Amino acid sequence: MKIIFLFSSFAAVFLVASMPVLFRANYNLSSELNNKKTFKENSMEAYEALTFLTARDAFPNNDIPADGYRKAWERHGQILAAMNKRASADQSPWQNIGPTNTGGRTISIAIDPADTFVIWLGSASGGLWKSSTGGIGENTWSYIPTGFPVLGVGGIAINPSNSQEMFIGTGEVYAYGTSTNGLVDRTQRGSYGIGILKTTDGGATWSTSLDWSFQQQRGAWEIIYNPQNPESLLAATTEGIYRTDDDGLTWSNVLDQKMVMDILWDPIDTSIAYAGVGNEESKGKGIYKSVDGGRTWVLLTNGLPAYTEDGRINLAFDPADHNILFAHIANRFNTLGMYKSIDNAESWSKLPYTDIASYQGWYAKGLLINKNDQSEILAAGVDIFKSENSGSLFINTTNFNSNGDISKFHADVHDVISNPLDPDQVYAITDGGLYRSGDFGSTFYPCVDGYVAGQFYIGSLSATDPDLALGGLQDNNTFIYTGLPAWTESNIGGDGSYNAIDQTDDYIQYGSAQYLFMAKSTDRGNIFDYLFIPDSQQGTVAFLAPFVLSPSDQETIYAGASTLYKTTDAGLTWLQTQPDPVDGGNAILSIAVSASNTDILYFGTAPSDFNPMHLFRSDDGGFTIHDISNGLPNRYPNRIAVNPLNDQELYVVFSGFGGGHIFKSENGGSSWTDISISLPDLPFHCLTIDPLQPKNLYAGCDFTVYASTDGGLSWFTYATNFPDAVMVFDLVISPGDRTLLAFTHGHGVYKNQLLDVSAGIAEINASSFTIFPNPVSDRLTISTNNKGGLPLSINIYNSLGALIKTQKLVTNSGGKISVDVSSLSEGNFLVSLVGNNLSLTRKMVVLR
Repeated sequence: MKIIFLFSSFAAVFLVASMPVLFRANYNLSSELNNKKTFKENSMEAYEALTFLTARDAFPNNDIPADGYRKAWERHGQILAAMNKRASADQSPWQNIGPTNTGGRTISIAIDPADTFVIWLGSASGGLWKSSTGGIGENTWSYIPTGFPVLGVGGIAINPSNSQEMFIGTGEVYAYGTSTNGLVDRTQRGSYGIGILKTTDGGATWSTSLDWSFQQQRGAWEIIYNPQNPESLLAATTEGIYRTDDDGLTWSNVLDQKMVMDILWDPIDTSIAYAGVGNEESKGKGIYKSVDGGRTWVLLTNGLPAYTEDGRINLAFDPADHNILFAHIANRFNTLGMYKSIDNAESWSKLPYTDIASYQGWYAKGLLINKNDQSEILAAGVDIFKSENSGSLFINTTNFNSNGDISKFHADVHDVISNPLDPDQVYAITDGGLYRSGDFGSTFYPCVDGYVAGQFYIGSLSATDPDLALGGLQDNNTFIYTGLPAWTESNIGGDGSYNAIDQTDDYIQYGSAQYLFMAKSTDRGNIFDYLFIPDSQQGTVAFLAPFVLSPSDQETIYAGASTLYKTTDAGLTWLQTQPDPVDGGNAILSIAVSASNTDILYFGTAPSDFNPMHLFRSDDGGFTIHDISNGLPNRYPNRIAVNPLNDQELYVVFSGFGGGHIFKSENGGSSWTDISISLPDLPFHCLTIDPLQPKNLYAGCDFTVYASTDGGLSWFTYATNFPDAVMVFDLVISPGDRTLLAFTHGHGVYKNQLLDVSAGIAEINASSFTIFPNPVSDRLTISTNNKGGLPLSINIYNSLGALIKTQKLVTNSGGKISVDVSSLSEGNFLVSLVGNNLSLTRKMVVLR
């Protein structure tokens, strides 16, 4: 059966769960689709995305090892040094291809007080960025390397008397994991932290100020200077409040309470400071005050609610009267209340209620009073609310979930600040980057051009057009690449998840949002319609639920939820090939299909605290499965890759820490070999195989891309022109131009040439390998300098990478070979000349 819903402005309002989940279960899809509303945002979207990613990286523990990334970085450095000694100069550089027109999740901002055109942004997993034009104009943003593996930048502080000096706090951590009765509630973490870094030359060089490289579960949320003494700073961190009196040379913990999310220093009386403490299930929540410059702290209670909230507390001064404070106290999924004090926080009164935080009370931040007009207040949650009567009434001014237009505003606000020289100029950072306002928050416009901080999950490419690709982004929909750095937004919505382009007809494309909400386009991505898989939402579904097109039959698609689904007519009808659930409630996380036989496939399930992961093989299209898990680790099997020339050879890539991350089988999973022993111990996300040189492997992890030219026996970094550290979530080969695309989680998409292992082979000169005529109709002539008799063969592959013709070759005395191609259909092909330690490839066009 086929159930398709077409929306003029596509999407659905996804469900709200009653508790944080890694997987979605028992959802009434039809009720949501019948609602016919345009998709804006799932209320649990960010929460579930971070929960899923954290569990994937930490399992079976409730958080990552404290020093896991530090050890992995050291090993990465060793591999890099060894590679540099032999071959780094031979690598071609990666080139970023965008998208330049959509930002990524942004969690900190600072404006240079000496030059307010200079803005610094801290992205969630793309490091530190700078604009010298106020964020306005084309390609206005530049990535600022630090020399450290910095992913998330949670806080930025600029010395008010010397803007060459800055501190940044690293990491994005919203909660601590707890374990109760065997049920693990894992930390909501966007990226790990390494402490606090400092620069004294405007960001050109950086050094460690507070070293947490061996406690990388931690994060620093905000850093502030003493307004009257720049030698003294306070830092709000996951571990409490830290203070320095020697400009960051040493730090001490002055409030040992977890999850300090906001901090203020009185601009007039610097003996007074305030902090908003707590998030999720942390202890010691509340508003704290210091009267000795932040050395000691007391919990405030007079007029404030009982501190049972499980969201953030945001604080702000009235800039005209430092005795007046506002506090926005939130539960996890709604505002608890807006409170005001007029006497230095000695007493508080509750203002009329407005649910400002909405479902992002644990996540969002932003509270600002207009210095020019103290009756105007901005408060942030999913949207920005504005009051023009000192907080008596707040009105939503951005209304993302009513218009969904990211050219006007993006949901989920992480801070709101004003220009120190013009308070009506407001800067809001969101899950889609920076938005500015010239009228104190009444209207906004984006300032993201060149801010390539998009967090991709999955990508796919056309077989024939190198300038056509799809990519799914965290909280930012599915985007379409058409050869330009500015990509086109699709009408799918949600967290862009698995996607695919038909390799025989790139007008046919597939996309999805989280939890296997599939969509299909037949017009090259202009309009996507829903594809409904019956009963797929009744069981357990992974946040990033997989579907794959069979390489040998693009109308056969396999999709994974709590069981395996299959269509043989491009989504018109679906079959459930296995009982539901297929693995005791574990959701299917990864699927791969043979390049030559649509019935041979492999799929893996995500482990739970009650049931280990499993890997299965089927030889009959999914109707019979065999458990091939023996010898594999009990962690998340992120990706499966099958050798296009031999479907009994496959690779499985695992996340997590503690043990191997890439396992190889040469017998269909009967036995496994860990081929990642020499690689760093950190989460790996993907692996792809060069179909023409299948010993060439490329693997993506939380730091970079590693490559192997010997089937995984040895590895080296393939990272020229990459950022210091980049999370590579997907690697896809473009058959059209023999390039490799890296879909990163924080730096957009990069493109590079594939490795050529033919370099240095003396027996056959690469330049002598020619084919003619080209285009060809019947017989192809191949010319080489092999005049004496090396054993050679010719392999011809179609645009899918499938081997369709092979022939052992005997060269004549002139080194020329004749090959009959009359049986081939018109189209594009690849001709590969192979022999001992040899593989050379040329493009061929059959035309009649």
